[in-house]
Amino acid sequence: MKSFLTQNPSLRRITTLLALLFVLCWLALHPSRAEAQQRQSISGQVQDGQGQPVVGASVHLQETLQGTQTDALGNFHLQKLRPGHYRLHVSMIGFAPRTQMVTVTEAPVHLSVTLQTSNQQLQEVVVQSHGTLPNQQESAVLTQTADETYIHRNAGASLMNTLEKLPGVGSINMGVGISKPVIRGLGFSRVLVTDSGIKQEGQQWGSDHGLEIDQFNVEQVEIVKGSASLMHGSDALGGVVRISHPVAVQEGHYAATVRGIYRSNNDTYGTTVATSGNRRGLTYRFRATHLTYADYKVPAETFTYNRFVLPIHGHRLKNTAGRENHFSGTVGVNKNWGYFHLTVSNYNQQVGIFSGAMGIPRSYMLTPDGSRRNIDLPSQDINHFKIISNSNLQLGKNWLEADLGYQRNNRKELSLPHAHGAPSEGNHHLATHLDLQTATANIRYFPHFSGRLEPTFGVQAQAQKNTHSGFEFLLPHFRSHQAGVFALGKYRLHEKWFASGGLRADYGHLSAEQEQRAFYSEGRYVADLQQSPNVNRGFWGWSGSLGMAYNPTQRLGFKANFGKTFRIPAPAELTANGMHHGTFRYEQGDVTLRPEQGYQLDVAVSFDTERLQLSVTPFFNLFQNYIYLSPSGIFPTVNVEGTLYPVAEAGQLYRFRQTRAIHTGAEATAKYILLPALSLGVTGEYVWAQNRTTQLPLPFTPPFNLQTDLEYNLPPVGAFLSDGYLKLNYGYYAAQHRVERNEPATGSYSLVNLSTGISLGTQKWGQLSFQVQNLLDERYLNHLSRYRILNLPEPSRNYVISLAVQLERKPKA
Repeated sequence: MKSFLTQNPSLRRITTLLALLFVLCWLALHPSRAEAQQRQSISGQVQDGQGQPVVGASVHLQETLQGTQTDALGNFHLQKLRPGHYRLHVSMIGFAPRTQMVTVTEAPVHLSVTLQTSNQQLQEVVVQSHGTLPNQQESAVLTQTADETYIHRNAGASLMNTLEKLPGVGSINMGVGISKPVIRGLGFSRVLVTDSGIKQEGQQWGSDHGLEIDQFNVEQVEIVKGSASLMHGSDALGGVVRISHPVAVQEGHYAATVRGIYRSNNDTYGTTVATSGNRRGLTYRFRATHLTYADYKVPAETFTYNRFVLPIHGHRLKNTAGRENHFSGTVGVNKNWGYFHLTVSNYNQQVGIFSGAMGIPRSYMLTPDGSRRNIDLPSQDINHFKIISNSNLQLGKNWLEADLGYQRNNRKELSLPHAHGAPSEGNHHLATHLDLQTATANIRYFPHFSGRLEPTFGVQAQAQKNTHSGFEFLLPHFRSHQAGVFALGKYRLHEKWFASGGLRADYGHLSAEQEQRAFYSEGRYVADLQQSPNVNRGFWGWSGSLGMAYNPTQRLGFKANFGKTFRIPAPAELTANGMHHGTFRYEQGDVTLRPEQGYQLDVAVSFDTERLQLSVTPFFNLFQNYIYLSPSGIFPTVNVEGTLYPVAEAGQLYRFRQTRAIHTGAEATAKYILLPALSLGVTGEYVWAQNRTTQLPLPFTPPFNLQTDLEYNLPPVGAFLSDGYLKLNYGYYAAQHRVERNEPATGSYSLVNLSTGISLGTQKWGQLSFQVQNLLDERYLNHLSRYRILNLPEPSRNYVISLAVQLERKPKA
């Protein structure tokens, strides 16, 4: 790490800024006597639409993360506040959350907050640490939130498997436990994932490269649909999966949780342990997770590849077992001047890759080896290490927010040497080793101009260094730098009309030296061939948006947002040139690619009553220079002095290309309360994507799907069992025949899932849940799964049991 700091001036500046923030925090912890005397309070009452007090509602200040709960009369009190401008969040299960701007001067502030009842399970406004997410009733950008309850009730094998039932959200999968996000049919480098305000940087361009996030360590996820480039940069062109930095627990609150999980399909045994607390504003939060799982089962005994029928012994895909060990720890301080938190995390996953997914599948490779839990070759070993600091400091009556991060993504792909028939000496099993280091800084300033205008100014910077080794070549050594500045704001035109917009400018630079590799054919040296050219390119671009939100009543809302976006090409899109066995293809970049340009329109109409909730969210995107991975239909060869040599076991050649494109579609949701304890929900989504040059569909476009949920809230059984639920989910997925040339189509299928759960104890110290996934044991091909190229079906029926026990000590009233 020392050499990385020495060789990266941008990272040295970020480190200096981190030290400066420490100094500012120290100064804020030691205010002058005059400042110490200027402390005021916010108090008030939370009530429902009938004027009755709401007991146990959560009340938090976004800027300081200080919070409390309402008492038996619905009252709350926040003390020792400095004069300034604050955003107050109030939330309670069964009610629509409320966000309210509050100005504290020299006198105490008293508020009366009214919450409207809502049947929405997934609320659009949450209590969270960053000032980047406004009240959704006032925002022109569509955002949906999944909280910790939703995540545990719908827990899949990975975070994105858990979230993919949300409208407009999908995932690209490779087996079990490896998945990455798709929003409205856009994925890879067009959908950005942030963890505590820092962009998650791994090898996200590859569909066999999962999201290195411990889903048990996620409390809230905000899905931004449509372009979020103004706040997050060019890679957020398609949307953002924003993992919220956890809100610190209330002062004097201490908790410890143990959760165990079992999945029958691949015999998963998992345990996660967490603890958190707050002593006089000094906060901490720690979590450790361990998972081990065996080869997973599919509802098939054979699969067909290239007209060969190959066996699946015992319905299990050989060598798909894995182990995961994750750790995360946060310490910090929450005071009336703001907060400072420091988080260290380490994600480690070792997982086998189906033996037929590297090279040409052969029967002898699929023969059982006597163990369902061992990890053989080929396999992946991924370690993702992060250090993140989050801070918010009061400057006068305004706020300065900073997120700084360093992360190292260390990825190894192991296999038997087979690249181009090369000899087996040297790195015996290390096929590809990609080591990516990233330093990130995000700074935002929130001044207060008037009661109508809420502006935000910000700057972002990122520096990356990637190195590689192994007997295969995929990406060269490279360095990249990006920086952006932006200004955006929301303006209250009227109590029912809100306008928002902004501008952003970005610069990116990529440098990579020319690299050569020895090429072998049938074990014989042929020649040294250039694998990647010399690259030294800079990219400039700008983006902007203008939106409007109109709420004629408390139940009816309209949104519209129009934006101009651009995206800097990812390093892999420019420089990749090699076998990518996990995705069963040879990938070839194009160093001449230009930045993407796009015009995007997002519209939303919503209607919400106590019994009925409706929403329709169409979108339309027009892209210039759209970058996509095109299947060529041929196997790769190299030309040496007029002789063509096949690249052995490389799969089909896929090239990164550029075109004009249209990308459009919509989501529609409806939920109706049939009885006080019984509700019915229906969600449909469709994406249509077209290459305007070839007039062919764009590849990897998800099919139309329809989700129907019937949920019943179980009555309590005595004082010991409460909050029970029973949910039946039916999902229909249409056939996808709108595919690009040489891309396989997939047929339609239906899935049925069942889930139930209940809370234990009068203090709800335990939660027991049970799921049956793929209840009818359907055999199907997921259009976004990489294994569909091999005609491998998705996992068969899966029983999931989870038990959580929580011990806590609440603050004295």
